[in-house]
Amino acid sequence: MTVQGNSEKNLVLAAEDFDAQEFHELHRFSANDERVIAKLIAHGPVLLQGSRGSGKSALMREAAERLPLIPNSPALAVYLSLRHMPLLRSVGDEYQRILCQLLIDQINRIVTEGGYTFDASPSLSSVQAGLTDLAQALQRRIVLMFDDAAHIGREASLADFFDVFRTLGSSAVSCKATIYPGVTNFGNRFDVYNDATVVDVIRDEDQPGFAALFAEVVKARYPELAEKRFASDLKLEEFAAFVGKSVLGNMRSFIFACNDVANSEDRNIGLPTLSKCFLEMTINFYWPLIDEVKPKLGKYVPVVGPAKEVAETLLTECGRQQNPSVIVHRDIISRLAKAFEILEYVGFISKRESSKAMK
Repeated sequence: MTVQGNSEKNLVLAAEDFDAQEFHELHRFSANDERVIAKLIAHGPVLLQGSRGSGKSALMREAAERLPLIPNSPALAVYLSLRHMPLLRSVGDEYQRILCQLLIDQINRIVTEGGYTFDASPSLSSVQAGLTDLAQALQRRIVLMFDDAAHIGREASLADFFDVFRTLGSSAVSCKATIYPGVTNFGNRFDVYNDATVVDVIRDEDQPGFAALFAEVVKARYPELAEKRFASDLKLEEFAAFVGKSVLGNMRSFIFACNDVANSEDRNIGLPTLSKCFLEMTINFYWPLIDEVKPKLGKYVPVVGPAKEVAETLLTECGRQQNPSVIVHRDIISRLAKAFEILEYVGFISKRESSKAMK
């Protein structure tokens, strides 16, 4: 999908849209990513939590493709993207019926190659029984990986999904799903701490291999950029680490930044080029993101204005102190919780646990 000379086609956004060859050619994973992938492959329910564009889908798909339908594989993975309009518009029994049918179709596409069939009707009880029978026939675990299951502002359908998530889980079947930090509502019957393990997608500059990961992403996605001349005081690894840190480790934001730099007419890539890149990102990427999520916020649309004010305050304070981190009192976080959740969802901030800084 990456075509040199065309900036629009260079912007590859969704991991689920790649064919198998493109996916493996363009995606890279750090040692910390490998630990996340191992947790997705292992038994037990897992919720993969990260902001928009953090790379949840890539991690989920990579984990799924490491569990193929071959002899001696410890499990069979079923990767299912739930970016389907009927799901977004349905609730209750209708939501479960559509989800079950999507799952049945996907399982059959996978097991047919091995000479198996998944015989179930689009009901939760039938799919549950069918999964148990399939696991016994294959003599291996089944891992269901639901991508894009959670949608900001879709409280009713999220409760329906997590009912399915909890019901299908068993000793032979483990469910995984991607969620957003803070804004995902699990419904009244799902206890996130007892019904699943939450794994955060965090790429911090203090993690080993941080710079190497983003340098490898540049080489894979933008080889023409990797071969460009950098200014005497800037190397490819330093460029990748600086941009990766500036976008808080968000992979989608990093790709947008690299796309802008790759299409720069500057002879040498240095700090002036990066300054222009970040100004461009501010105008045409970051601030428009908040307006872009408005349709997904439902009753929380009025919080967009306060969220912008919070972002401006944080950015102004960090700029004044020349410090990428700021500590916010927990009472303020509690009072403006939804505003902070929206900012974390779109990738404006990376919120750490108490006693640690917010970036």
